[in-house]
Amino acid sequence: MAQEIKIGILNLMSNKIETENNFKAIFSEISVFKIDIVWLKLATYQPKNTPKEYLDKHYVDCSTTIRNRQLQGLIITGAAIETLPFEEIRYWQELVAIFQLAVENRLAVMTICWAAQAGLFYFHGIEKFVVPEKLFCIANHKIDSQHELIKDLTPPYSFPISRHSQNDVEAIKKISSLKILLYSEEAGVFICVNEDLKWTFVIGHPEYDRCQLKVEYERDVLKYGFTKKPENYNVQNPKNVWLKNSIKLFENWLTFCNLP
Repeated sequence: MAQEIKIGILNLMSNKIETENNFKAIFSEISVFKIDIVWLKLATYQPKNTPKEYLDKHYVDCSTTIRNRQLQGLIITGAAIETLPFEEIRYWQELVAIFQLAVENRLAVMTICWAAQAGLFYFHGIEKFVVPEKLFCIANHKIDSQHELIKDLTPPYSFPISRHSQNDVEAIKKISSLKILLYSEEAGVFICVNEDLKWTFVIGHPEYDRCQLKVEYERDVLKYGFTKKPENYNVQNPKNVWLKNSIKLFENWLTFCNLP
């Protein structure tokens, strides 16, 4: 019988339903757990792309849910704000309060893309910097350190990357409490962990479905008139070459959530 586990997802992405569907599709493939997803929102920020009525119906307050000890794990998604300094983000103070609540309650946390950069900055002082050209590809990663989180993943460890900012690999290496698990030459660190905090920093998008980079590419074309196509990815006939590894990554992380 599958073990029940309740996971909160603080959805900071602009298209909430796309993101919901991406996570639901991944979790539906994991049979060893019966996963109850709780969709979480911020109290101090109303996103412009999502009606308040939708959020009120389908989402609950993140901080309250953590305080009530209703979760065994927390995922914080990315957000399309990576070119802004962290302190200029309107909900920055609430977000770092959520970071602290998660630590105080010994929650296992997975931060994704921008949220991973935010966590690295808050806990370890690691700055991000804007890159001249968007990092937009399916990157093939290498293992830097063995870890239960990446157990049974298979090479070439390909995962989607879509961001306008980067972290200095050397700065991450200097932090003794951080362990780099996967990295690539083209996109830098993909996964690093702080086992003391029970935090996983994923500087990419393992949750993306096969069409998400195509959708983002088409949006960028409409917005800017021209943008480069994602590398190692066919926008005419996209294939999800990362799905098997993404399912295993999230399954391993759910096991990680049960550790004391």
